[in-house]
Amino acid sequence: MSTARPPSPAARSGRHSGTLRSCCATACPIGCASGSGAWADRSPGSTTARLGWTSAPTTTSLLPNAGCAPNTGQIISELGFGFWRFLLARRYQTTLWPDLAAGFPRAPSRRRQLVEDPVVRLHEFRNRLAHHQRIWSEPAADRLEDCLTLAGYVDDRVRDWIATTSRVPNILADNPRRPPAG
Repeated sequence: MSTARPPSPAARSGRHSGTLRSCCATACPIGCASGSGAWADRSPGSTTARLGWTSAPTTTSLLPNAGCAPNTGQIISELGFGFWRFLLARRYQTTLWPDLAAGFPRAPSRRRQLVEDPVVRLHEFRNRLAHHQRIWSEPAADRLEDCLTLAGYVDDRVRDWIATTSRVPNILADNPRRPPAG
């Protein structure tokens, strides 16, 4: 009997950036000056204010206003892939990376660049897709491998689930623009 949990709704829907978002948000115990532990708190003494982050207020303005402040989960779910990609930047090597590294427990080392490099490539590829730019010359199979590598750094079961349910290998195999073998 397997004790593996089913993939998250984000993973089931194909939104694999949710895996990156979840592992970073969970691993980063950034607290605020008030001691509430809400890392998105923008009070003057908070970590987010000291780091100069501006995404959280923009995100809160996008959330439906039901007469109460959004919770941390709502804020995290609204932050885009670019926000999480830039958390891995060199400028946070000594401030955030030591905590963020815990979100990638299966990575072969705690080197920040080991995680950042494939995320940067995926972010650039995602942007090309989102802006309807040509991707015919892009190494799509390599980007799938980046996804699988990153998922494996989080949890082997997530990697295996993505590998067995992804339609990308079949689409790549049917690529009519691929040169004939031989």
